[in-house]
Amino acid sequence: MFFDNLIKEMAICIHVGDTRINRELELPSYRGRNRRLDDDVVDFGNNHQAIGFDTPAGLLSKQTLDAIDAMLELAAAEGLTGCASRQRIAGFIIQHSDLTDCHLVTLNEMVSLT
Repeated sequence: MFFDNLIKEMAICIHVGDTRINRELELPSYRGRNRRLDDDVVDFGNNHQAIGFDTPAGLLSKQTLDAIDAMLELAAAEGLTGCASRQRIAGFIIQHSDLTDCHLVTLNEMVSLT
């Protein structure tokens, strides 16, 4: 859930021309109980999973976040700002990361980024 939403956020950043991922953006996340940051979770009544929120800075290394920023800067430099094509944005992400079509299936929900 977290990474699906992170990928959507990256696509939106490419579309609007943001060159830095918001490292403090809280994204929905499945987490085990002993990984909760606070009590703001939806408890489904089992002892193993809960839904809460995590930030990119909380789950990803600085190196990974810097690499995402570099990719976003390249997208802007290559003129992808304003691009509303899911296929074109997915192709760019695949070309400049280790993500694949399997990872980017979440973008299928985004018929248009505008």
